[in-house]
Amino acid sequence: MKLAGLGISTNADMINGDDEILGRHLGEIADAGCSHAELILHGLDVVVGGRLQPSRVRRVHDVLRRSGLRFSIHLPYTLNLMDPKYGEPFTRIFEAGLDFADTIGAEVVVYHSSWRQPESAHRTINDRDAQELLLRDRDTLRTLGERAARSGVDIGVENNAWTDPSAITYGLRPADIVDHVRQIELDNVGITLDFGHLHLTSEAYGWDFADECRTVLPYLKHVHAHDNFAVLEQTGIYNRDFPLGLGDLHLPMGWGSIAWPEILPLFADYDGIWMMEIEYRLASLFPEIAQAARGLLNLHQDGAGIVR
Repeated sequence: MKLAGLGISTNADMINGDDEILGRHLGEIADAGCSHAELILHGLDVVVGGRLQPSRVRRVHDVLRRSGLRFSIHLPYTLNLMDPKYGEPFTRIFEAGLDFADTIGAEVVVYHSSWRQPESAHRTINDRDAQELLLRDRDTLRTLGERAARSGVDIGVENNAWTDPSAITYGLRPADIVDHVRQIELDNVGITLDFGHLHLTSEAYGWDFADECRTVLPYLKHVHAHDNFAVLEQTGIYNRDFPLGLGDLHLPMGWGSIAWPEILPLFADYDGIWMMEIEYRLASLFPEIAQAARGLLNLHQDGAGIVR
């Protein structure tokens, strides 16, 4: 496997706009031998009112440069282009995120795919309405993709871990995201495959994990690698869910029940970033986690911290 690099995601809630904590997080990732980190946009306080705040961008950029790492960016988790109230403001935040990516030289921007509940306070959304929402979402992503292409940035639309079958979304099943981005017809708009989410939804809906991965490969821009036990229950209290193995735990590769030795050969030609989304309470184990990942991926590390 020849990758652009190995990375670990930061934690937005812990950073919470604090540049000292950001620097410490990035240092932990760099000390683990990683080449990349994923920044969570809403943890940096660089976007205010849908616009970049120049003084914050300069301060954050200084911290990033000192880390020696390279970056991907995750847009705010709540950002949703189908939101009936905030769709347009969210679009402006998306644009600001792309501009920030250009400023710091990030290679890919991750977007949690759009969704809409079928019932609103005013009316029920019928099939025709749903198709119009999906078409509008594709048009918006196409415009955003064209903006990103001018900076050489890829957009990776991520599959979600939702189990609500009533939501109007293309983002639950990777094969549906493939259909959505294929119709956008831009080379730089593709998919971020989240392995942990797919493990849960495959269990919930009876999909074949490997088949979903194969379907995604021609459109793959980025990955989120983490593990769980595909248990479709969680309390939201990590200290309870962790020992019971419940839900979306963001465990290191090999700690859960994903069959990595069977899945990873499918990604032999993937040349993007291998980004690990690991629960940050495990930060003291990052060197061990990164080393284990290199073993699973059959990688070695060169002097610049790049994995091949």
